Amino acid sequence: MGKVTNKKSDGESKKERLIDKARELANKAGDYLEDASGKIKETKAFKKANELVDKAEDLVDDAVEELEQSG
Repeated sequence: MGKVTNKKSDGESKKERLIDKARELANKAGDYLEDASGKIKETKAFKKANELVDKAEDLVDDAVEELEQSG
């Protein structure tokens, strides 16, 4: 006779394999994004943008402080 299969467990194992594959792809994507973000942080443009954001924060803090003092 032919091979007897349990369709439910075959379906579950396919689902588990798909989930494992999706998890593996998500991990690879996460690793890639980590590497890319590390490289971006080293660029001159990122460092300059970071400096500008820091200066803007200082200006806003100063403006808020002036408003609070003026009443």
